[in-house]
Amino acid sequence: MIGVLTALDSPIVLAPMAGGPTTPELVAAVSGAGGFGFVAGGYLDAHGLGAAVAAVRERTARPFGVNLFLPGERCDAGVERYRARLVAAGFDPGEPVWDDDAYPDKLALLLAVIAESDSTAAPGAWEALQHAVSLNPDDVQLLAAYGRTRALVERTQAVTEAPPEPFTVSAVAVQVAEAGGLSLSVEASGLPLSPDGRARYRVTIEVLDPAGERVPLRPAAAPDSAPTAALELERGADSPSVAERIALLLARSQPGTHTVRVRVTSLASGRSVTRTAAFEIR
Repeated sequence: MIGVLTALDSPIVLAPMAGGPTTPELVAAVSGAGGFGFVAGGYLDAHGLGAAVAAVRERTARPFGVNLFLPGERCDAGVERYRARLVAAGFDPGEPVWDDDAYPDKLALLLAVIAESDSTAAPGAWEALQHAVSLNPDDVQLLAAYGRTRALVERTQAVTEAPPEPFTVSAVAVQVAEAGGLSLSVEASGLPLSPDGRARYRVTIEVLDPAGERVPLRPAAAPDSAPTAALELERGADSPSVAERIALLLARSQPGTHTVRVRVTSLASGRSVTRTAAFEIR
């Protein structure tokens, strides 16, 4: 998103006002003038959102965004207490109704639109949904969108026919230690060899907190070093198969589910494979 905003001709972002004010014509006009238009997806069903997106795309080829309402957890007890106060004050508030605003269907539709309109973006859309599910494994609505979107993306053959990975990287094993310590284990095989006959590669590590913000990192072997947003380690091995055991320190920690992202890059080919894993800090 930051890359899109810095590339704008005009520093204008259209507010996605749900319920009618932000029309497709207005979105297209703002994007067409060099700003960033936002489709207001609130209060629409998936069909209505799809029609709005199509209407904008008919009018402009410029980038634009789509805003959705993210449903929170139901809070029936709190609603009932509030309703009782209204009744006591002489109002007739009616019966409360909880609604997810068709969020799963609209999320699935948007990711499918990305996949079907740009095959090169399909793996990224699919990865984004996988990441969201990994952070919210108990979100029934998100899991429903996950299933529908997988079927839609696979229909475009963007997932099933994605190019094979240049080498193999295992899942990341994570162990949380005391005082902000973290231990990672990951294996790679089939790394291409450099002209000197060695497998030279880089391991890049990022950790995201429960809010999705990067956590600054330090190598455990250098606890007094300045923390960095991403830890990069240059490696070399005599074999194309390697096993990494990496200890690091989090510059800050907070309770909740964190995500670690490990990217292994071959210095011989320049190609990378990324793996993610979730871990909990209590």
